[in-house]
Amino acid sequence: MSRARSQSRRFAIVLVVCAIVVLFTGTGAFDSLSQQREVSVSVSEDSAFLAFEGAEPTVSKTGVEYAGRQPALVGAFRTSGGNTTTVTLGTITNGLSSTLSSFDLSVSVPDSSAITVRDPTVTEPVVKADRSSQLVATVECPDTAPADTTVTIEITAEGSDTSVSTSAQATIHCAGEAGANGSESNGAISLRQR
Repeated sequence: MSRARSQSRRFAIVLVVCAIVVLFTGTGAFDSLSQQREVSVSVSEDSAFLAFEGAEPTVSKTGVEYAGRQPALVGAFRTSGGNTTTVTLGTITNGLSSTLSSFDLSVSVPDSSAITVRDPTVTEPVVKADRSSQLVATVECPDTAPADTTVTIEITAEGSDTSVSTSAQATIHCAGEAGANGSESNGAISLRQR
């Protein structure tokens, strides 16, 4: 019996030692887990969320209606040395699944160009998912403006829980030129007799 007691005591001591080891070292379970992961989102087009399609409007330098590429005119008036016209620069399309209700628009003109672009705005202040709005602006083409000017358009649109931005370019055509002695010529069609 003493041998059985001795084995029982050894077994009890080993059991107590194992219990102490388990209590102080843990069981391998965990209370919390923390992990940092990078997520990359790619789309097939830069403009998948907010697309811009340029309209390439034509503005007359002289106030004479241009017979070539016709812009979607909202209003036009002649100023000293040029013509100011409100034209459609292009179409903005909402590619998101949510409505966009705030637009921040800016148009940058190259320093080398004499044209002025003011007051860019959208014709539809709220653009639902998969819908479009026209981007219009007031453009002045003075007599010294080049025939074509490429402008950069920065568009930031926001919805209730979404913000998206894009940058695009559009070409503005300035047509016509002042004739000799300040008279105006259309410049749209030029006929020469030989």
